[in-house]
Amino acid sequence: MREYIISVITPFHNVDFKMFNCCIHSMLKQTIGFDNIEWIIALHNCDQEHIDYAKKKLSKYENVILKEVNNDSRTPSSPRNVGLDLATSEYVAFLDGDDKFREDALEKIIYYFKKSNSQILVFRREFELEHPDMLALSETVTWDTTREMIIVDMNDSVDNRNYNSFPFFVTNRAFKRDFLNENHIRFDEDIDNAEDCYFNLQTIHLADKMCFLPQLIGYTYYINSKSILSSDKSDEDILHMLRNSTRIIDDALDYGLYVNNIILALGFVMSRYLSEPSVKMETRQIVKETFEPYLKMTTPIPAGRFMEPFRTMMNILPFEILLNTKRFENQSS
Repeated sequence: MREYIISVITPFHNVDFKMFNCCIHSMLKQTIGFDNIEWIIALHNCDQEHIDYAKKKLSKYENVILKEVNNDSRTPSSPRNVGLDLATSEYVAFLDGDDKFREDALEKIIYYFKKSNSQILVFRREFELEHPDMLALSETVTWDTTREMIIVDMNDSVDNRNYNSFPFFVTNRAFKRDFLNENHIRFDEDIDNAEDCYFNLQTIHLADKMCFLPQLIGYTYYINSKSILSSDKSDEDILHMLRNSTRIIDDALDYGLYVNNIILALGFVMSRYLSEPSVKMETRQIVKETFEPYLKMTTPIPAGRFMEPFRTMMNILPFEILLNTKRFENQSS
């Protein structure tokens, strides 16, 4: 059986063919050598034409696993879990089907894993917007970019704000597979918003050592109109998201992790949906009563930590929309 250097897991749900071709191109051009990569693509609830297209493009490669996954899930959690169960390499990274790696990303990831002997590697990302007027939901790196790498040893006394202030993405991280397996870490398929955050909190809580790479921009992600912030939700959906959000916050608190920015980010997402006038007042009251104690724990995020206007909206909208239900009294049905 062939031993690969790294496994890349891609959840694929009816991805635009042009975008997927860019994704494929970025993998074929990896300086580590494409045939050294185990690429697991979970074809999740796909139309047949997308399955046929993926097979046409990639079935000729022995190192590509195309796995069909059909279930009731609408998030990438279950296909990512399928990929984690199939992976055989020492290291694991995640690549969405409409995104791409920089050509030297995987080579550098392996280099720094070996150099740092860490269990989690965190690097930087850049983004592309489907439309120029869309909101760029992204972190701003505040690490010291003059440093090649920053190693955080969890056995030492550390200020965990350095590594836990915005753990909402897995595509800017790579992991040792044994670390994930030995700790039974998988994506919780019952959490269908901020599922990356919950996964990352588990890894941060259980890791002994993490490595940050302030100078490595290894990933380009595509922000499209089908994102979580671009679609309306029903009252039932909102209450479901509320339960997920409080579970994430409560577990982070139990782990002793820094929750300020997590609370504000989740509050911002909730405020996006409660800004719609069709939301029932009963739903607004439940959200207010549930989220208010968490928001009272927070302090404003300073300038420079997140991209504007996202930072400003995180500091303002949860309080103006989630807590100020009176502004909607004449609108809600």
